[in-house]
Amino acid sequence: MEILGLAGILIALALLFYMALKGFSLLIVGPLAAIVIVVFNGMGFAGITSTYLGGVGGMVTNVFGYALLGAILGKYYEDSHAASTVANSIMKLVGADKENSSPMRVVIAVTVVAAVLTYAGVSVFAAIFALVPIAREMFRKANLPWHIALIPVVLGMCTFTNTTMPGAIILSNILPTNYLGTTLTAMPVASLVASAACIVWGLLYCKYQLKKAIAKGEAYVESGGIPASAADTRLPTVAESFAPIIVLLAVVFGGSVLKVANIAYIAMLVSVLVAMVTLRKYIPSHKKTLAGAGTNSIGTVMSIAAVVGVGSCITTAPGFSIVSNALSSISGNPIFSLILMCLIMGVVTASPSGSLGIILANFAQGYVAAGLAPEVVHRVVAIATCGFAAMPHSGGCVALLACAGLTHKEGFKHCFMVTFVGQTISLAVIVIFSSLGWVI
Repeated sequence: MEILGLAGILIALALLFYMALKGFSLLIVGPLAAIVIVVFNGMGFAGITSTYLGGVGGMVTNVFGYALLGAILGKYYEDSHAASTVANSIMKLVGADKENSSPMRVVIAVTVVAAVLTYAGVSVFAAIFALVPIAREMFRKANLPWHIALIPVVLGMCTFTNTTMPGAIILSNILPTNYLGTTLTAMPVASLVASAACIVWGLLYCKYQLKKAIAKGEAYVESGGIPASAADTRLPTVAESFAPIIVLLAVVFGGSVLKVANIAYIAMLVSVLVAMVTLRKYIPSHKKTLAGAGTNSIGTVMSIAAVVGVGSCITTAPGFSIVSNALSSISGNPIFSLILMCLIMGVVTASPSGSLGIILANFAQGYVAAGLAPEVVHRVVAIATCGFAAMPHSGGCVALLACAGLTHKEGFKHCFMVTFVGQTISLAVIVIFSSLGWVI
């Protein structure tokens, strides 16, 4: 029965992988994959009504509040064009607003803009729509190859701000605190070192690709997707645009020091209220902005939950015991078993939040019981599930390429090299710190 059950799991995962790669919604793929697992493992009707839907419901409960608040903040930044003010300010700060500025200044400016927005809680999907027009305008002015823009966008949006920077208001940093009792600043020293290593890798890779592209005579060529933002749009002031971000970070770090419970919720709620007040003059319709945020958050949460529900079926299926026993039999530091688990889930689901939810809900406490510090588990799962989910069928990757008007052939390599390789480097830093007993 276990062999047949394992075969069903593999078929379900292959189905999930193939259909996601072909662009089918996870809301359809998830239930289909769950049905295959339930049938092959003889789990009966309860496998769907209790196991699958129970996993879906549990993830919705854990994620929806954060997703809704993050979506509202992102929509206010998008609809008010405050994201453009933030970008323009940072461009001037690094000297990237001049006509003949160094190509790497432009790269650094895009990276910083992306990092500021996502570190402050703007979701990756919301950040994509805010960043692509800004990056396009900057790369057009500098006459740089457009496909290179994916490197700083992904570096600032999908790597260190999502996984290692202490205090980040992002799901991959928030969810582990719910399951492990850790804080948003878990392993701050190791996290900063890991962030620095990832940033250095991303910038070096970008410099190499820029040099190679310029040597081949490549320059900016207009492509499809979102056009550059209009120059005559009335923008919020610098103070108005940065106020929600500054307040959010102040509440996060102050609350973390004081060990205030549910500080992420509090910080995001306060930041949203500040954004509603400071950006109100630039919002054409608050009703439409809030409605759009609600729609975005529901779609995101249900897509994540649909995958997590499959994970619940997998982990309770008789066939999974073969995999579980194999992982637990890995000798030495359990951190390597945890990394392998993240690799399997990340590659299959191509969803950082989905694989993170599966692992936290079903395996995290087991690794703590095996001797890993909760802070180590927190950082490993955050980094590994994000890095290893950089697959062709990743929703974030598909959305970014579509918005940029680029094909997988033109841009996926950059997404993979920055995210998968960069996060692997960050992961190595955390492993070294953990192996030395430095949970700092």
